[in-house]
Amino acid sequence: MAQWQKMRSHLSAIPVLAYLLGFGIASAIELFIGYPVASLLGLPTMPTLFGIILVQQSLALLPSAIAYDLLIYLVPTYIAARLLTPLVQKLLQKVSSQRLMLVYVLALFLVALLWGGFHEYRTMILCLMGINFILCISLNLVNGYMGEFSVGHAGFMGVGAYIASILTVWVFPRSLGHLVFPLALLAGGAGAAIAGLLVAIPSFKIRGDYLAIITLATNFIIKNGIENIERIGGSRGFMGMAKLTNVPWVFFWSVLTLVLIRNFVLSPYGRGVIAIREDEIAAEAMTVNTRRMKIIAFCTSSFFAGIAGGLFAHLLLYINPSTFTLLKSTECLVMVYLGGMASISGSLVGAATFTILLEMLRPLEVWKWVLIPLLLLVMLLRRHTGLMGFREFQFLIPREEAEVYGSTSH
Repeated sequence: MAQWQKMRSHLSAIPVLAYLLGFGIASAIELFIGYPVASLLGLPTMPTLFGIILVQQSLALLPSAIAYDLLIYLVPTYIAARLLTPLVQKLLQKVSSQRLMLVYVLALFLVALLWGGFHEYRTMILCLMGINFILCISLNLVNGYMGEFSVGHAGFMGVGAYIASILTVWVFPRSLGHLVFPLALLAGGAGAAIAGLLVAIPSFKIRGDYLAIITLATNFIIKNGIENIERIGGSRGFMGMAKLTNVPWVFFWSVLTLVLIRNFVLSPYGRGVIAIREDEIAAEAMTVNTRRMKIIAFCTSSFFAGIAGGLFAHLLLYINPSTFTLLKSTECLVMVYLGGMASISGSLVGAATFTILLEMLRPLEVWKWVLIPLLLLVMLLRRHTGLMGFREFQFLIPREEAEVYGSTSH
């Protein structure tokens, strides 16, 4: 136990930015020697997702996949992070808190491009991670920061997906492509926000768990409503979208979502939302307009769910009402509670972990939805607030607010 604590303390002393840069160096190394190392270890091809897909094909490849990850990722990442730690610590001391997030964003973007390389499957995984992050952080705004319980997030995602898809296929000139894509996404987000407003106005006249019931019903209404509109494909689905979603676009919208929700949480509106979670009666006594705050937070959450839906539709190039069912809403809930409540960092961790976990368990098909809730249940019993519940990476909060929020190292 003492050895474990010592190792944990040693690893946590290395800044997150150093690990991130170390992983980027490991990814660059893989581009040059990935294929020779894979061949030397007896792997049929270079792993695209840490050997997960290869192991699914044959368990006999598990030792080789583990050895590949050690040689290509874990050992180089640790060595590079350890060597870069003094330089990174000096950088973190000199850079202002306003510019620190920009440093992390640029580092993460470069790492994503390096790791993604020319692998289409890796590009798909990175895009899904970004979309899941937008879904997770937007739902966390309601379920985590506001303390309410919404279970119909997929419905608002579906509204955004269909509106954005209809605009790019039927309305906007296809030749303009990426130029009109942001407008389509914003329109999809606006449509989802309006749908959220229609739900929020009657929902927040009452208190308690009624929001869960109303959002659950809304999810079914949206899904069944789309199924009965033959003009947009009905139950057959809608297609014809151009492949406009790529890593840069997903990264841009993910960062924009992070910055806007972070600023919202740190603003007076965000303080009011957090006050509602802690004690709604006390918040009202302190002149917080609780109903207005709830509506703003819920519509903001719905807006970003619509953005995620538009990105999702233009990644898969096909959407179907059955995609936006209670199961998809459950995925959003799992990501929130896995990553951590009321935590932007938790949303990052939850979305990344859940996306990779889904790929690992894909061969189990429907049975993965037995194993994933069990894993979540075990994790919550040991850590009921999630992996990063109520804590943030320090680069996400102003230094003057560091004492207010629990945080991890840079």
